[in-house]
Amino acid sequence: MKNIQVFLFLCFAVFGCSLVFASRVHAEEEFFVNLNSEYKIDSQGKTEVTNVFTIKNKYSTVFAGNYSLEINSANISNIIARSSTGEEYQVEVQNDETKTTLTVHFPDKMLGKDKERTFFISYQIEDIASLFGQILEVNIPKLTRQETIDQYSVSIKVPSSFKRPSFSRPEKYEEQSQDDYFIYGFGEIAREGIRLLFGDRQIFRFTLHYHLNNPSISQGIAQIALPPDTSYQKVAYEHIDPIPDKIESDADGNWIATFTIAAQKEQEVVASGYVSLYLNPVVQAAHIEPTKQYLAETQFWKVTDPEIQQLAKQTKTPQEIYNFIVKNFKYDYARLALGEQMRQGSFAAFRNPTASLCQDFTDVFIAIARASGIQSREVNGYAHTDNSQLRPLSLVADVLHAWPEYYEAERKQWIPVDPTWGNTTDQVDFFSKLDFNHIVFAIHGLSDDRPFPAGMYKLTGKEEKDVEISVEPENLPASPTLDVELLSPSFTNPSMITVKNNTGVAWYNIPISVVSSQDSLKQEFSKEVIQLLPFQQTLVEIPLQKSLFSLKKHGTISVTIGGKTITYEQSQGTTYPIIGLGIALVGGAAVAGSLLVLGKRR
Repeated sequence: MKNIQVFLFLCFAVFGCSLVFASRVHAEEEFFVNLNSEYKIDSQGKTEVTNVFTIKNKYSTVFAGNYSLEINSANISNIIARSSTGEEYQVEVQNDETKTTLTVHFPDKMLGKDKERTFFISYQIEDIASLFGQILEVNIPKLTRQETIDQYSVSIKVPSSFKRPSFSRPEKYEEQSQDDYFIYGFGEIAREGIRLLFGDRQIFRFTLHYHLNNPSISQGIAQIALPPDTSYQKVAYEHIDPIPDKIESDADGNWIATFTIAAQKEQEVVASGYVSLYLNPVVQAAHIEPTKQYLAETQFWKVTDPEIQQLAKQTKTPQEIYNFIVKNFKYDYARLALGEQMRQGSFAAFRNPTASLCQDFTDVFIAIARASGIQSREVNGYAHTDNSQLRPLSLVADVLHAWPEYYEAERKQWIPVDPTWGNTTDQVDFFSKLDFNHIVFAIHGLSDDRPFPAGMYKLTGKEEKDVEISVEPENLPASPTLDVELLSPSFTNPSMITVKNNTGVAWYNIPISVVSSQDSLKQEFSKEVIQLLPFQQTLVEIPLQKSLFSLKKHGTISVTIGGKTITYEQSQGTTYPIIGLGIALVGGAAVAGSLLVLGKRR
């Protein structure tokens, strides 16, 4: 979806002389201009725009000869200009690949001080609203050349089937209902642009290919990063083929899958499923509490750079850092077209701001944020765009994207922002809220480049599309119910119970209870399994204490998790340990991409 800028040029003639074109500044002094823009959006996301202009003479010796609008879109059709009485005006249309200029010629001279002319310019445009999957997104651009308009207001008519917006910037608006439409009215605050999002969630279907290689003469292991749950996305895997040896979570919240690769063999891993994206942090996921390491300097985030340090003293909030980058950096489409995607890092990118790609916007944001004492990290993933000029993707051929997150301690949330798209869309607000289009593949906090995201596990000489993403309707298979399996325990020291997740989704804070009964002595304990990843098999430690009593008859231990109970019995005459307090998950994941067996990274 394109961002539309409107430039207004007032051309006027001086009474008693031939028609002349005056300077814009002079025109502003001679006329009072009022603009009311109405955007009517249909159920398919197509937009009809009606601009109502009122031009008022400040002096008796001048009149408006014509009026021009410049719109940054070539997708304009059904252009009509008419007077308040219905008289149709001549419209001159000039356009190229990126913009359209409409010039309305007035047939008569409106003379006299305080004389007014009201006229309408209407057209249909494809680039104001975008309907994609379950989400309608509306972007009304900020009013450029604001000094040419004295009064300004905007109304947006949206079919009531979309319900009310899930996000609005500005937040305040007037709402009315008319027939099957909701009408949202914005006054002077509309000068800075309007962004509306309608819908609760977006659902994508994905198929990801990972190419692994073991060139050695011995069996080896390889690890990959699977798209994880975050506060804003919920992942449901249908298949991971082959099934990993194990899946674990690393310190950044990545899901790391480990595979055994035979000697001198290649292995393709295919992961498929669905991901639901949300505008607000509603997904239950393991919370990653940042440490001081999220302020540390790395190879690509030069926190101690003197110029970064100096800027950090001036931009002390995430909003100020975002605004600085959006205003002062420029996306380099030529560099992208030439395939020059070598990562510069914050040091070089800061000194060459007009030759930036998404990775550079991200690296500089993180460096300044960390220098300002704001914990931050990088996200790599897929971001849907229907206009790569407006919302570019620039990591690899599989159209990956990079954006930063900062930690807000008060809400205990990682907040995603996208300064790249804020810049390329001429300051559409990608700070207050992101959107329903950014899918997280990998998170970089403790490391600035590991683990590799899906799309970057490639083998030399094999150019394949490894990331397949499509939007899905709401009629998806029902969410699975919790299905865990308790495998036989190992009653050693310490005692362990194996819990297996038979579903392709992650579960959190799963209650687990243990009941131990020996003769007349009965003890009960309850804890939680904090996180159980898709298809994960996890060991739960049950610290045991030896009983001071010998069983005369028998004893039992019952473990209940996810609604399932398994009971273990002990034979007569034996001594059996009584369950003690405490249940904890054990184990940890390495960093995917750090092992030798991985395929070559592009």
